[in-house]
Amino acid sequence: MGKRGEKKRQRAELERAKKSLEEIHGQLTAAYARFEEIRDPVLTDACVYEINALRAQYDYALQNLKRMY
Repeated sequence: MGKRGEKKRQRAELERAKKSLEEIHGQLTAAYARFEEIRDPVLTDACVYEINALRAQYDYALQNLKRMY
């Protein structure tokens, strides 16, 4: 693969990483909104677990994106 092909591949990979980060951020925002509306203790626990999982995914995606730069 030539220089152009490699740069094109890297740009595409960077765009995928950015899109993934944005999607996770949107999911996290929605999970926080649900958390604010929930009144049932069981659902509150489930929402907390979801938020923690999404935060871990977001942190991983952000670290991955930073490694690309």
